[in-house]
Amino acid sequence: MVLIRQELVLRENSRLLAEQARRESEERFSALAANSSDAVVLVDRDGVVTDATPAVVRVLGLDSSQLVGRPISRLVHGDDAERSRRSSRMWRPGDPSPSQSSGACWM
Repeated sequence: MVLIRQELVLRENSRLLAEQARRESEERFSALAANSSDAVVLVDRDGVVTDATPAVVRVLGLDSSQLVGRPISRLVHGDDAERSRRSSRMWRPGDPSPSQSSGACWM
């Protein structure tokens, strides 16, 4: 009985530590993005904008609220539309992105 209880406590501790590490990582990323002079638009695997840095206002003249929830294709110039579609098709769910980062596709 004691061993089972110890195992459960260890599992819960591991889960809590992983959750804390994830939160800290997200906080670091948010701080970097908020203070970046680069315009960064985060897009999910369906091509929908999930977030944008404050610099997007300066560079694109659009507030992040005008972008979030909308397809990124609305921002792609017509001359680049086909290349953008090919790039997004190459990045399938579960595969690493073309940039080899987790969760970002640089285009």
